[in-house]
Formats: sequence, C-alpha cells, structure tokens
Amino acid sequence: MKRILLIVILLTALLGSLQAEARKGLGFHFGTVSANGFSYRYIDGKNGWQGTIGALSTGNNENNFSSPYYDYQNNAPAITLYEDGRKTNFNFGINYLHILGQKPNGNFYVFGGTSWLISRKVMLEQDYILQNMGSYQYVYNGNVRKESKIENKYYIGGGLGFELKFGSNFSFAAEMPMTVNQEGDFKMYIPQAGIYYFFD
Repeated sequence: MKRILLIVILLTALLGSLQAEARKGLGFHFGTVSANGFSYRYIDGKNGWQGTIGALSTGNNENNFSSPYYDYQNNAPAITLYEDGRKTNFNFGINYLHILGQKPNGNFYVFGGTSWLISRKVMLEQDYILQNMGSYQYVYNGNVRKESKIENKYYIGGGLGFELKFGSNFSFAAEMPMTVNQEGDFKMYIPQAGIYYFFD
C-alpha cells in the first residue's frame, strides 16, 4: 500500500514537472473588451488571464470665444455658445484566456472578460447679449462657465484570439471579440491587438 502511494506521489510530481512553465509578459493591448493601455498577461499551461489599464487626456480648457460675435442667422436678445474643453479617459479591463491549441510559433485561444471606461469632459459656455437690435452683433454677457460631465461605459464579451511568437520573448496577439455595452448594443468584428515581452 505504501509502495503504491509512493508511486502515485512520484508520478504526480513528475507530471507536474513536465507541465509548461508559466509565462509572464508586459506590453500594450488595445480593444473594447481588453481596454487600452499597459497590459500584463499571465499564462500557465492552458489557462491564463490578462489585465489592462490606461488613461489619456485630449484637448484643453482654453476658450476661443470672441467679442463682438456676429450671428447673421439669429437676432435673439441673448444667445449662448458652447465649446469642448479637456476630455480625460480612464479605462481598465480583465480577461480570462483558455488555450485551445499550442504550437512552437503561436497559440490559438478563446477569451472572455469585461472593461470599464470612465470619461470626464469639460464643456465651456459663454453668454452673449445682442448689442443693437437688427445689428446681428453680440457682446459678452458675463464670464465663461465650465461644466464637467462624467460618463461611465462598460463592455462585456468574448471571442477568438491568436498569439504569434517572435523568438522566446516577444509575441503579437490578434483577437476578434463579440461585445455588448451598457446600452445592450451588440458589436462584432472590431478587432483587438496587443504586443508583449515575456520575461519569465
């Protein structure tokens, strides 16, 4: 009985030593389900996971309002003009990976996960008052106002992916997901892509 138990323990240890070593990589990934930005990918045998996080700001809060302002399509006593200010996006995503086929030069896999996008947008507003009736000439009426709007969006989905290896460290991932967003809208055929350096 003890001999059988010892054999089972040794076989278990041997099989464990023959399993593929875990691969850990850092890189960039871009997509709806994956999110956009810096990414960490961990693959152990046929299972793995991937986390991505990123942020980006565009535009500025400098206004281009001018006075006097002429509006030849309008002769209202007062009007308000609007401009887009700075927009900041922060997103993160988590995905599960399951390897279906392994080859020396690449892997074929299925994946599923979710991502979250938080956007903060600044709107600039300037009130004008008509200087003279019939002149179409408007001048400032007060100072510029700034209004901030925050939007939350999320995506849930999954699909198929292929990882192409370049040597022992670099790899390129291409994926095709099907997703659903917070509005319940389904989207398909928007590809995802990532590039990684595996250091372990």
